[in-house]
Amino acid sequence: MKNTIRILGIISLILVVGFTFFSCDSGGGGGTPIPILTPEPPPPSLDGTWMNSSGRKIFVSSNTGIILDIGTTSGIGLDAVNKGYVKVGDSYWKDIKSTGTLTWSCQLLQVLFNTSNPNVAIGTGWTNCTITMSANGQTINDGGTTWTRQQQ
Repeated sequence: MKNTIRILGIISLILVVGFTFFSCDSGGGGGTPIPILTPEPPPPSLDGTWMNSSGRKIFVSSNTGIILDIGTTSGIGLDAVNKGYVKVGDSYWKDIKSTGTLTWSCQLLQVLFNTSNPNVAIGTGWTNCTITMSANGQTINDGGTTWTRQQQ
């Protein structure tokens, strides 16, 4: 009988403690609300296809922009294409690195010429460049040319 009373006492104690936890109420006034966290939007990306006003298309992936279409070129650009200095598949931007929310630094492919004959291409080289994106992410400028994002 003593064991039965002892077991009933233990069960009663467990029930009292259990109901105490279940009956606790935060009361709805005084607790700190849990903030709802919204995920940060992804940072803007240059990835995708960009086209300038002459129809030149550049495809950017990660840290490189590759020429997809030469477009309509004239002057030194046309001379560089005709001489094979610039062609589809060449890197146009390389070593692209984010420097801010809407800016990137990179190397830009540049057609080289003699100042005495500025419409005659003599080769290509790389020059420092800053790419700046519009707030809506639909246009970029690489210091001299405006590019528009193309739909995939």
